[in-house]
Amino acid sequence: MALLIHLLQEEADVLVSIVRAAAQAANEVDHTRAADRLPKRLVLGGIRRDLVRLQRLLAPEPAALFRLVNRPPK
Repeated sequence: MALLIHLLQEEADVLVSIVRAAAQAANEVDHTRAADRLPKRLVLGGIRRDLVRLQRLLAPEPAALFRLVNRPPK
């Protein structure tokens, strides 16, 4: 159980860093738009990549956790 907790904490740290990076990039886009300028495609592409990465990390979780709940380790 300790190993599972450790792995979930590590994964949570990665997810938090991805969300923070995407939020920071989105804030930069907001500031750029507030100045009546168009955001750079590089910034928008970075946000898109962060969100796709987040989606890939989260996609297998519900199935894996459901299996774990139905068949817990001894």
